[in-house]
Amino acid sequence: MKILLNIYLFVLALNIGAQICAGAFVAPVIFRAALYIDETTLSTFESGLLMTQVFIKGNYLMLVAAGLALISEIALYPKTANFKLKFSTLMLSVIFASLAGLFAFYFTPYIIEASKLGVDGIDEKFAAVHSASEITMKIMLIAQALLFFLRFNASLSFKGK
Repeated sequence: MKILLNIYLFVLALNIGAQICAGAFVAPVIFRAALYIDETTLSTFESGLLMTQVFIKGNYLMLVAAGLALISEIALYPKTANFKLKFSTLMLSVIFASLAGLFAFYFTPYIIEASKLGVDGIDEKFAAVHSASEITMKIMLIAQALLFFLRFNASLSFKGK
């Protein structure tokens, strides 16, 4: 069980880092490419196409992390003595898995389909869906961070095999 816990925490931390990097480092560079490459001027639409590819690839890690979080928390539930801790971590893993599924299976496909329509696919509905996907990602990041720190702190005293 200790090995599962260590793998779980590692993958969770990896996913948190990947999501922070995508939002804080990758997106600003892609959407401001002209600051770094004089000859290249990407439209917002073209930058969005590139960013979509980053998120498509990131979805794989996110779904693995969400699945692993849910499986791990279910497996750790009977081994966690503190009811508040086990309930909190289980609920956070359910929130994380639900939002990851929403992001990967609703928001990402919607954005891909809208981008196939070209610039005409970028309308008010797209802007609303995109804004909702950003909020979803932020809530998911908070849930993951809480889950990581709660479970990491509990793992320091974990005696399971």
